Amino acid sequence: VQYPNGRVALDTIQTDSTVIRMDTLKFSIMLAKRIADAIESSEMSKQQVSNISGIPWATLCRRLEHPERSFLTIPETISICDVLGLDFVSFLSDVETEVKSSPVRG
Repeated sequence: VQYPNGRVALDTIQTDSTVIRMDTLKFSIMLAKRIADAIESSEMSKQQVSNISGIPWATLCRRLEHPERSFLTIPETISICDVLGLDFVSFLSDVETEVKSSPVRG
């Protein structure tokens, strides 16, 4: 919805009364681990992934090595998935399932 003063708001319809909460720190740690594993199992180096994805080398290293302090962003994750040939939605869904089913230690 766009209001006369230019402000835009997104109206949503609540279809379920269940609220799902997820620990974002656990998610960040698991996402970084899964990305690092995917890079390692690919035929690419982190440097190649950095170059092709457009994510600066220092940023990629910081995101993967210190996910408790520097979270991967959605655009970065999409870029990495594209470079590695992974389906972004499936990849995030797998990470979410893993976070919900197992403890993560930093």
